Amino acid sequence: IGHSVQGRAIKATYKGYEGAKHVVVVLGQMHGNEKAGPRVVHRMIERSKPITGTGVWFIVTMNPDGSLKNKRTNARGVDLNRNWPTSGWTSKGKGSITWGGPKPKSEPETRTMMRFLQKYRPDYIASIHQPYGAIAKTGIDKAWEARLKKYLFLPVRPIGVGTPSNKVSPTLTGWYNRWYPKNGTATTIELRSEVSSEYVKKHATPGILKAAKAL
Repeated sequence: IGHSVQGRAIKATYKGYEGAKHVVVVLGQMHGNEKAGPRVVHRMIERSKPITGTGVWFIVTMNPDGSLKNKRTNARGVDLNRNWPTSGWTSKGKGSITWGGPKPKSEPETRTMMRFLQKYRPDYIASIHQPYGAIAKTGIDKAWEARLKKYLFLPVRPIGVGTPSNKVSPTLTGWYNRWYPKNGTATTIELRSEVSSEYVKKHATPGILKAAKAL
């Protein structure tokens, strides 16, 4: 669906029904040093069978350069979860691991995901991160958050990125929930720092899709 700064492919895998009305996107990794999400998504691709009328897009990573080098940021040192074009974007912090880049949507990885999400307008987006062990509360779809809590055994609580209260977070979820709320809900899922194979198999892999009513 696009390429990274260094030209590596950003790939999406679709499983489900052609022309599905209920569409879900599961993003395994945005920060290249957070490794549990790709494990979850790889297993989902291998094992999951979406229910009738549903389609699921799986993206193992949107940061293949960072993933290869086990770095949080992309190859230009940009935190891709601070690079989205919202009122809360800032250029402060250059050289830090949370730098939002020289300008909003400056990075090809961000623009790739924007085009993709604008095209498919999913009902649910599950963006997997680490290590806080919680479902990031938005309050937009409380039932969805409650189902994630139930199936993933994680609490629901606010997880901020330091954005002032009168601004929109410059994250994937902040951007999608601001501009496309009538289409669906984007939620950050923070897995714990240590994620066992049993948790991936029994809880994370089926749980996200069950919560999204896709399994």
